[in-house]
Amino acid sequence: MAITIIDQVNVAPPPGAAAPEQTLPLQHFDMIWLPYHLMQNLFFYSFPCSESNFSDTIIPNLKKSLSLTLKHFPPFAGKIIFPLTSPNTPPLSHYISGDAISLTIAVSNADLIPLTENNLSRDSDQFHHFVPELPPATHSPEQIRFAVAAVQVTLFPNQGICVGFTNHQAIGDGSSTVGFLQTWALINKSNGREFLSPFYERNIVPNSDKLIQSCWEIIRTYKPTLSSSVSLPTYKTRATFILTEAEIQHLKNFVKNKNPGPNVSSFAVICAYVWTCLAQSTVDDVADDTPEYFTCTADCRRRLNPPLPDNYFGNCLGLVQAESTHGRLKGKEGIVFGAEVINEAIQKTVNNERAILEGSIVGFLERRKLSGKRVFGVTGSPRFDLYGADFGWGKPKKFEAVHIDCGGSVSLCKSREFKGGVEIGLSMKKVEMDAFEAIFNHGFKEAM
Repeated sequence: MAITIIDQVNVAPPPGAAAPEQTLPLQHFDMIWLPYHLMQNLFFYSFPCSESNFSDTIIPNLKKSLSLTLKHFPPFAGKIIFPLTSPNTPPLSHYISGDAISLTIAVSNADLIPLTENNLSRDSDQFHHFVPELPPATHSPEQIRFAVAAVQVTLFPNQGICVGFTNHQAIGDGSSTVGFLQTWALINKSNGREFLSPFYERNIVPNSDKLIQSCWEIIRTYKPTLSSSVSLPTYKTRATFILTEAEIQHLKNFVKNKNPGPNVSSFAVICAYVWTCLAQSTVDDVADDTPEYFTCTADCRRRLNPPLPDNYFGNCLGLVQAESTHGRLKGKEGIVFGAEVINEAIQKTVNNERAILEGSIVGFLERRKLSGKRVFGVTGSPRFDLYGADFGWGKPKKFEAVHIDCGGSVSLCKSREFKGGVEIGLSMKKVEMDAFEAIFNHGFKEAM
């Protein structure tokens, strides 16, 4: 497979459209993500298009609509400033007139169909060709100044288009990123007459000044991630598994029949099923008393008092962590126990405002302790309608979260084909993937 970069441009908001300068303090919710890996997402579209139409029409339209979108989302064109010598000056997002987002334009000779198949294990490495890199950071003795996002649009001549988006999660969580991408798609398709503008006010976050300073005292000892942390080759394969609404309900009924206690959410059951399948399909020799950890995030905008609006731009996530043992998870009722501890951990996080506000730095430090341990992390959410990003070429044929190649994470999003269903994306060694697939299908039949 060959890919050719045909252009690289910088796209800024229209002149005079955005405020000449915008500064947003990074909240404690934001700062904890500075040392984490970048978010890398791909949207594949089945849209036969010639190279001439791509160059003459598609790209100019995308540039124009991206510029108009940045009018409403200037932080994505701006930079994060990470101070190196000022212990009392936390990092911030800074946009100034002239700042722009990097847009790479490419053409690939790859076959699009195998890249967009759900039930086919594919070489994980090939997807990195469609992922944009962030521009180099600017270093000085006083600070590091770095871009927070980049875009790549790749044409598969007469087959389709891939839109790749890389972003630093410190600038915004999945809700903020999805809002940006869907706004861009809407503007490109129909001039975006109806969308919800982001809410940037920071003073509404309770105790923000105190929490920011406490968090900065710890985060400043770490360096921000400035580029992809994945080394190629990964020796991994990538596949997507789907649970329909009816299948999820069957799993919930199975858990309920085995444990008539408090109701567990669909999310907890989905994650518990994947967690148990991973434990059962491991090819390593793992002792039954080996700890197994589960991590995810929960959107807490509505959990604060007063609640933050749904369109609050930035991060507002509770860090959820649950624990089991390998033997407990791979047992016949592993899904029952897994769902119970996941549900309990989520409720403990989201139903306590103090835990939400003060839990960011505690959760950050706890997660750092998990390095080298058996961890199953979830990125994304079944709430995210990533297939709603229609640029005028129809809804995406396939979504891929490339950053799960960093290890240990599984991506979740709404299913493209099944209402109420969920797509589960994995990336692992082929022998592990084959074992997981067999357990996933067999285990579900037992639950039925």
